[in-house]
Amino acid sequence: FDLEKASLKEDTKISIDLKQAKCRSLSFCPGDDKLLVGTKNGTENGCLLFDSKGLKVLNRLDKGTWIYATAFSPDGMMYAIGTRDSTDLRGTSTGQLIHSFNHGSKSIKFSKDGTRVYCND
Repeated sequence: FDLEKASLKEDTKISIDLKQAKCRSLSFCPGDDKLLVGTKNGTENGCLLFDSKGLKVLNRLDKGTWIYATAFSPDGMMYAIGTRDSTDLRGTSTGQLIHSFNHGSKSIKFSKDGTRVYCND
């Protein structure tokens, strides 16, 4: 993904497998070539993890609700996604759920050392 040639903003449509997804949140993985996109699109609401060089979908997660916030940990080993009702921590390589909080988030930030996650609804 070349920042000088293109940019994705909130509600920008991107084409994925011939379907359209509206972006709500974008996060780049620190020191890596991954891009996490939180989407809203009718019944297909979730996250897409891309290889940001070729925009190949590496992982797809359907949450069934709008994704308001996304963030990678400083080491890039996990990411957080926030919805209206919950905040999930997931492994970057597998997408596997590490922990889920029953607290919605519209903004997420990891501490610099990656030991804390800050959420705001």
